[in-house]
Formats: sequence, C-alpha cells, structure tokens
Amino acid sequence: MSDMKTLVVIVNYRTGGLTVECLRSLAPEMDDQTRVVVTDNASGDDSVETIARAIEGNGWQHWCTLMPLPENGGFSYGNNQAIRRALNHIHPGPLPNPPPGYRERGPEYVYLLNPDTTVFPGVLRELVSFMDTNPRCGIAGSRAENRDGTVRKSAFRFHSIAGEIERQAELGIVSGILRSRAVGLPIPGRATRVDWVSGCGMMVRREVFETIGLLDENYFMYFEESDFALRAHRAGFDCWYVPTSRLIHFVGQSSGVTGADRAKKRRPMYWFESRYHYFNKNHGWLYAQLANAAWIVAYSFCLLKRKVTGKDNPDPPKLWRDFVRSNFWFGSSTKDAVVNSGTTPTPENTTQSFRATASAVEKPHAKLVLGTTNQNPPDISFWQLVKEDLRTHEGDLFSQGFWALFQHRLGNWRMGLPKLLRPPFTLLYRFLHKWVQWTCGISLAYTVKVGRRVHIWHFGGMVLGAREIGDDVHIRQNTTFGVARRGDSPLLKPTFEDRVDIGAGAVVCGGIRIGHDSVIGANAVVLKDVPPYSVVVGIPGKVIKTLEPKEEKPSPQTFAAPIPRDEAA
Repeated sequence: MSDMKTLVVIVNYRTGGLTVECLRSLAPEMDDQTRVVVTDNASGDDSVETIARAIEGNGWQHWCTLMPLPENGGFSYGNNQAIRRALNHIHPGPLPNPPPGYRERGPEYVYLLNPDTTVFPGVLRELVSFMDTNPRCGIAGSRAENRDGTVRKSAFRFHSIAGEIERQAELGIVSGILRSRAVGLPIPGRATRVDWVSGCGMMVRREVFETIGLLDENYFMYFEESDFALRAHRAGFDCWYVPTSRLIHFVGQSSGVTGADRAKKRRPMYWFESRYHYFNKNHGWLYAQLANAAWIVAYSFCLLKRKVTGKDNPDPPKLWRDFVRSNFWFGSSTKDAVVNSGTTPTPENTTQSFRATASAVEKPHAKLVLGTTNQNPPDISFWQLVKEDLRTHEGDLFSQGFWALFQHRLGNWRMGLPKLLRPPFTLLYRFLHKWVQWTCGISLAYTVKVGRRVHIWHFGGMVLGAREIGDDVHIRQNTTFGVARRGDSPLLKPTFEDRVDIGAGAVVCGGIRIGHDSVIGANAVVLKDVPPYSVVVGIPGKVIKTLEPKEEKPSPQTFAAPIPRDEAA
C-alpha cells in the first residue's frame, strides 16, 4: 500500500444528505493514495447517523472516515481538525489490512471540498497533476459550475478599497475605471495564476500549511480562503485556477447566505465580522475603516440608482442598516447582544453572530472569552472589587499588578452600561490598557475572565492571555499564557482554577486546564492538563509531586521560586 498522497476534507453542518451525494460522486475517484475525512460541526440533527449509515452501507470505510466534533466552530475550525491530524502523521481512519511496519507519512496535498458539491471525473487528478508539475503552486482551485452547466466565478483578486467601490456601486463608469481592481475575475478558459480561489474546491500543498499555519479560526465562515491565500502569497506561494478540474456547486445550500434564497433573509452577522476581520488583520484598523466607508458610500449610490430607475433590489433585506450596525454602531464586534441569547445556532439566525452563538450554546464557558458582557465576579460591585484588589496587593497604589487588574475590571464593568453611555468609558479603558502595557509590561485584556483576590506580582513581559483565571491565584513576573501554536483559535487558551500558584517565567499555552491548588514552578513550560493538587516543573512541564488536599500551601512571600532554575530546565 502506498502512502496517502491526497486528503479530501469535507465539513458538514446539517447537510447530511448533500454530504452523502458529494461522497457518492467522489467514490470513483478514490484509490490507495486518496482518503476522505468528513468532519461534522456538532450538527445536532441526524447528519452523523445519515453519513455513517451511508459510509457503512456503500462500503466506503476503506477510504472515508467520519469525525464528529464537539462544537460548531465554523468552516476553518472544521477543516483544521482533520488537517492537523494529517500533518501530525496521525491517520484519520482505519487502514484495511496494513502491511507490517507500515507508517503513513501524511498527505502531500489537502483538498478542501464543500458538502454542497458534486464532482466530475478527474477533479482530483487534474489538480494533483498540475501541482506536481508546478512546484511553486501552493494553492489550486477547481472550476465551479451551476447545476444548469453555467460557470460560476471562482477565481478572484484580493479584496481592496477599490474593489469594494467597484463591487457595490454597480455603475458602468465606475466599473470601467476600476476594472483592474475588481475582486471577481473574468472566468478564465485555461489554467491561470490568480490571487485566490473559491474554498468550495481548493487544493493546498502540504508545505503551505507547514509554512504559514492552518486556516484562521477567527473566521466563522467567509473570507477565510482569501485570507489564507494572502498569507500564502506573502510567503512566496502561487495560487492557480485550473478549469479542467470541475465540480457542481449548489450555492448557498450549506450556509444560507448565497444562492436562490439569499434575498429572502437578512445576511448573518458572521459575514460582517469576517469581512471586518479580513481588512483589520491584513491591512490595519485605518484601512478597515476606509474600506467600510467606501462600501457604505458606493452601496448608497447603488440604492439611489435603483430607486431612480425603479429596479428591484435583489440584495438581502436591511443590508445597508446591518452593515452600519455591525461595523459602527456596535463597534468592531457584533457579538454584544447575542452571546446570552441561548438560541440554537443555524444559518437562519441572520441577526445574530453565528460564531458567538454557537460557541456560547455548545460550550457555555466560551462566552467568558468573547468579552461581550460584564465578566467581573458576581455579587460584588465594581468599587468593592477594586478595593479588594488593592488589599490583595497590600494597599500599594503603585503596584503594577493592581493597575493591570483595575483596567481589566473597568473594561468589563463598562460592558454592563447602556450603549449610549459606554463610549467615554471605552476610551478610558483603552487608554489605561495601553498605558499598563507600555509602562508596566503587563498585557491583560478584559476578555479574560478573572476571579477575585488575584495577585499579580511585579512586572516585566507578562502576557496573561488566558481563557479564565480563578480566585486566589498568584502570578509572578515574566509569565506567558496564550495559544500553543500560530493560527490556533483564540478559544484555545488555558484555564486556571482556584488557588493556583505560578512561578516566575512560567509559560502555559493551549486549551488546557490547570487544576485547583496546583503549583507551577519557575520557568516551567506547561502544554498539558494539570490535575488538582499538583506541583509541575520542567520543559515540558511534568508533575513531580501531588500535594495532600489539606496540606498548607506555601505562602506567596516564601514561594518566589520553588524550583532552582537549573532543575526546572
């Protein structure tokens, strides 16, 4: 048996029947070098059972594996779960009768395929052959067709301010002037180098993932493929459109955003969030605001022209208002009013943030990371909490740790104010946050849930990007908390339970949990869950001792560095 060369990843969310038909069209393309993984983003319907039944009933087990996921994290999240396993040399499914000593080395190519597609013969072969003969090609896309045989645009230029104007204005003179900046390219008839291709059928070379990381999970849906292609372009990889690789795309069936029904319901807020994140991440805040202004002005002219000429508006209802609300009225985030809604996430929740709703419903503690509500400890007022923090820091008004907590508490408290009263306190919070970063060297965003009586000792390069920090936690200088790898989801940050004592220089990364009453030694690097009552030292961190539950913990004054630096290393 040969090593796997191509991995096909399909992300399903409540489209079980479409996914089965997609697999049926893929079946003739399978050989001993090609495998398929279907990830299910916690659909909550009968999708898993439908797909599993089809795989078993059609005898597809030797090339197709179903991977149910614990949450609906979006398109990037669903793809990354399968890609990460493949790149780590972990096979996504059982091998039928593997020979002795067989070891799979992971795929050379990963093909991202929408569930609402059916493929033509040779869809994979054409792309693999093209990329084999063009080693600089890091990404290649298939030609997408409608069910009636007409060809859809699936090759594009990168998004820009000029592209926003050209697309939204719908004026012939504007389109003529900005033709070279239009996002949608004329449909090429032969293999053509482009900026980015549609994610409905996109082949990626393994080296691209190894160089720039996985898909950005901050995008719930839309703009993730253009962002990924831009990162690849900046790393020196080419992107090509290969029309000999063909598929039929039943547009909008998996998202409800595009397609025949797109004008019947409002555009979901995750589209606006993804768009803003793309511009802000890749071009900066000022460019993102200019792009927003360009969109509004151009679309306003478009609406005026339609009204004057009497033409129907084919766009989703209230598109102009939703755009303004998502980008200006609610600031850069649209999650404020939806995290606590308790609504089951579906594409029809068009006035809600899909990503925030899904995370909050399926992982209740995820709302603590989103920073959209007042996350200060309950049953204590803001000023009582500030006084308690000052006592915790021994009444020292010049303590850097106290001011780090003060700006954090202020950032959360202002989220409980009416929106009309919030702006001045938001400005004050942002000023204090930057001041603490620059003068104290402590980065503690209000999006971290912080408990009571947390003591931050000294200062100097402290990045406290945790998910949650419990009560009575002691944190010393030069500590770092955050994600484990570049490109990981912001939700994959550590959680610290109550009464954890963290030594100077410790590094704790990834979506792990540090159990209560544990001690993290100085300079330890912790990448795995830590049980309660544990003492952890070393690089990587290992549990060297288990404390008795009733054992008195060392006082903060005597626990500056429990393990000598040379032993910890």
